[in-house]
Amino acid sequence: MKNIQTKRYALGLVLFCLYCCNGIDDEVVDAEEIIVLKVVDSDGNDISGGTLAGDGETLVTLEVEIPEVADEKFREVTFSTTDGIFVDVGAKEHKKLVNINGIATTTLRVPLSNSPIFLSAEIGDGSDNFRSESLINLMGVDEVLTLQVFDEGGQQADMVYRADGETIVTLTATVNFNPNTLNQVVFESSDGTFLNASNNAVIKDINEQNMAKVGLRLPTTSGRIFFSAQVGNGPAYFDEKSLDLERAYPDKILIEPAMSSVDKGSSVTISVFLLRDVGKVSFETRADFEAFQLDDDNQEVSVGRFTGLVNATTDTDGKINVIFFADSPDIDVMQPIIIQVSSMDDSGNSISERITLEITQ
Repeated sequence: MKNIQTKRYALGLVLFCLYCCNGIDDEVVDAEEIIVLKVVDSDGNDISGGTLAGDGETLVTLEVEIPEVADEKFREVTFSTTDGIFVDVGAKEHKKLVNINGIATTTLRVPLSNSPIFLSAEIGDGSDNFRSESLINLMGVDEVLTLQVFDEGGQQADMVYRADGETIVTLTATVNFNPNTLNQVVFESSDGTFLNASNNAVIKDINEQNMAKVGLRLPTTSGRIFFSAQVGNGPAYFDEKSLDLERAYPDKILIEPAMSSVDKGSSVTISVFLLRDVGKVSFETRADFEAFQLDDDNQEVSVGRFTGLVNATTDTDGKINVIFFADSPDIDVMQPIIIQVSSMDDSGNSISERITLEITQ
């Protein structure tokens, strides 16, 4: 204890000239009165002991102030950090002289990390050195923004979703850091349609709970759909989610021939609509086509032929067009031709529909 007090008395003599040559005051000088380290963000706010995003890009300023009348040997400051780098020197230590006002500053680039940074500033040498310390808590870049996907009932989207062009999910982004600055969220989706928007990106302001929300109507294309949310520009922070969409199969089939009869040897266009009770059938859903007549034993006998079966999948409206040719030699002109279209529903059960074409000569 005696050595510490002696050191402080000596510093007081050197730095402040507060003491007379013929005696020493009983007051002991605190280190905080000699050197003070502050950490300041780009807006000039003191963030010593606060939290930043550990993004490997953000810059902060370390500022030290000592008494203007300090002796020459106390006018060089050694800044140190346990992580990140001082941009002027590209290292974890930077020596710098104070100005005439007793102030020295340096700029630190924070690391890509979520661990605290311990900072210090030191003056003097040997037994006459004094130190001020601070720290910055770092938040991982993946923690700055949180994106979640909810169903229409407000529950986490963990159910089976169909690519039906009707179901709506809600994307919710929560800003966990610096919401005063990071107050707008850019949502993007690889497919689907944002409500009240004309493209696959939309900007939303955060609310008083630091959240931004947007509704998205799912597409009719099955497979994986990707969502992203972004805040900030330099640097920018992201979060991403995905949703696997299963194919939306039909509940019923509607067949619309161009005519109810066909001349033997000619053709007719068959238009098929795969329909759902809610929403649409997924894009490129396949259907199977058959054409047959019944013989005297009521057995099915295949007749004619179809063209376009290779591409016999639905368009965005659930429609399939094929052409049927009534040109096989075994066609019985006394019997109608039965056109049958089959597919399956969401449960994997087979569904089908038929029409008949009369044969004319």
